Amino acid sequence: MRYAYPPMPYYPPYPPYPPSPEEELRMLEEYREDLEQELQDLKQELEGVKARIEELKKSLGRGRE
Repeated sequence: MRYAYPPMPYYPPYPPYPPSPEEELRMLEEYREDLEQELQDLKQELEGVKARIEELKKSLGRGRE
């Protein structure tokens, strides 16, 4: 017989103390850079999806709708 254990709660890692303004600034700048890169990646992905949609529409004889 298998026993079901309740899942352990997830607690995100927090520093044991509030960051200094310098540390917070550095962390936020790094986070912003990560978000900007992710945004660029998403824009490229979106353009690829749009292009594929147009290809499929043309192949189905629908043209632009």
